[in-house]
Amino acid sequence: DFERRFRMPRAVHEVLRDGILETDIYFTQRSDAVCNIGASTDQKMVCALCQLAYGVPADAVCEYVRF
Repeated sequence: DFERRFRMPRAVHEVLRDGILETDIYFTQRSDAVCNIGASTDQKMVCALCQLAYGVPADAVCEYVRF
């Protein structure tokens, strides 16, 4: 199911996620001032990958990723 939906093996996804988390703190899941948990690391990564792959702005991808 995962490989069909994201069109990449799970191992590649995990390597990408680990590399992104090591280099950029934006992709970590944090809570805001009122303790609401924000978007997950996977949601942010999928959103960024879709933007790069399809060349669309962030607003077009937010509904797909359910931000």
